[in-house]
Amino acid sequence: MAVKFYLLHQGCWYGPNAEDRLDIKLDHMLNHQLPLSQHPLFIEQHPLWAGASQHLLMQGRLYTNPFSDEPIPTDCLGYPLNTSQIQGYWCFQREQHLIDEPLYQLEKSDWLTGRKADSEPYTEHADGFVHCQSESGKFWFIVPNQWPQR
Repeated sequence: MAVKFYLLHQGCWYGPNAEDRLDIKLDHMLNHQLPLSQHPLFIEQHPLWAGASQHLLMQGRLYTNPFSDEPIPTDCLGYPLNTSQIQGYWCFQREQHLIDEPLYQLEKSDWLTGRKADSEPYTEHADGFVHCQSESGKFWFIVPNQWPQR
């Protein structure tokens, strides 16, 4: 199981490292990975699954930049987005001073669950992107000023 994190920027949902995008991932899942269950080799090895219906569940969290007035899309490739998954925020490093509460940097293993009692306060020194959680529990990505370009 993979849980993905996507940040809305200029109409596209990018992964925090800007190497993937939700539309590209969704297209790959729908047009490559799901059809593999109907491939003759798969059916030969798993005959009980022949004719099974295909369903896709993508799990994750979507992030918007509260310092931008960008409209939030309601779909991706014509498929509706679950707006309850728009649960986080992101900003450029140059905007982080606008966040009005303390942040705590998250280890990757804590991205889903959030900070621990011993999580370190975030200090504004990171070169790449960082994932944090605020004192009130809001999730934040802080990305380099040139993001999504690398």
